[in-house]
Amino acid sequence: MELNQALASYERRASELRIITRERSRYILNPVGPSTRAEFNGGYLEFHLMIENTGRRNSTVNRYQVEIFELQQVFSDLVPVEGRNGIQGRHCQHGMQPNRILSTSGIVRIDAERVADHDILLFFVPGITLERFTDAGLQMSGENRKFGTLRCRLTLTDTTQSSVSHEFQLHEE
Repeated sequence: MELNQALASYERRASELRIITRERSRYILNPVGPSTRAEFNGGYLEFHLMIENTGRRNSTVNRYQVEIFELQQVFSDLVPVEGRNGIQGRHCQHGMQPNRILSTSGIVRIDAERVADHDILLFFVPGITLERFTDAGLQMSGENRKFGTLRCRLTLTDTTQSSVSHEFQLHEE
């Protein structure tokens, strides 16, 4: 009887996360050397989103994972990038708005029955190279020699092991 009551109490107070996508999610490849439009090593993945907690318990998201379908690779234990004013990409310098970054000190807090205020989660993923892109069949096209859309699955997990996954389409900038 006590166990059933404890389980019912836990279920009523669990966090329940939901991701709502916003436009403009993108990836920025980190150039290597003076020829910014060719070689790269690593990339920034910028997810524009809202995180809603429909549960009755506050949520503290502290684990992040991204799967890039085209590369057939999962990147676990990512740490959000915070406080950046700009990122050098293969095509130009991209301005950032640090006040729109959702995470602080590597975590995202969402109160029970609330939506997180800001709308960007930014991650640096090392080891993404031109060779890996071409091995996956990805090619540059157009006048600006940009790669196509990457399909990614972002998974967020909080301290109570509640998690949510959502698929995004990121374009290169």
